[in-house]
Amino acid sequence: METTGQRGPAAVVLFYEPSTGDIVHGHYHEVEPGSELPDRAALAKLATEHAKQYANRRKPFNVDKLQVHHVDAHDFHMDRLYKVDTKAGRLVEVSKR
Repeated sequence: METTGQRGPAAVVLFYEPSTGDIVHGHYHEVEPGSELPDRAALAKLATEHAKQYANRRKPFNVDKLQVHHVDAHDFHMDRLYKVDTKAGRLVEVSKR
């Protein structure tokens, strides 16, 4: 497969605690340039399946008790700390303590 350096559309699906907005797990999905991302329902289903596999092997968390939040991957930076504002339903950056 030849790479051109171009990136395709990407999305992030986050799983968070509904009472606090604390993010517990995230799933990154990217498609080839020129392709379209699956719709949000399909992304959430795929992310949930992956999260359940991860939770069983790595971390003890119950995916079914978490809420899902969709984010455009361009608006999400792995080197920053976030949480979900549960009242506004949006991602907010948290200052480091």
